[in-house]
Amino acid sequence: MLKTFVITARAENVLRVVQKLTSLMSRKRLKIRDMQIKEASLPGESYLVLTLQEDAAQIQWLVKQMRKCIDLLDLDLKLLEEEPKEDAQMYELVF
Repeated sequence: MLKTFVITARAENVLRVVQKLTSLMSRKRLKIRDMQIKEASLPGESYLVLTLQEDAAQIQWLVKQMRKCIDLLDLDLKLLEEEPKEDAQMYELVF
């Protein structure tokens, strides 16, 4: 059963993280529903928010593989309980 998950991450080299993420996702044919990247207050750091609609096993595999990336400083996974509306902001960046 497909559920909506939100992955938030803080990264040093966001370009390398996005390249690794696209490689992992193309391998399993996962699709990103929404992606946001925002600069952090510290130089060289960025925040990354991904919204995916997949089954839990695929997301757990993705998070496990992402944790191996040395450029990620922090990674968090959340399950959205109810489906977000298409027109509304799905997950607001508040740090």
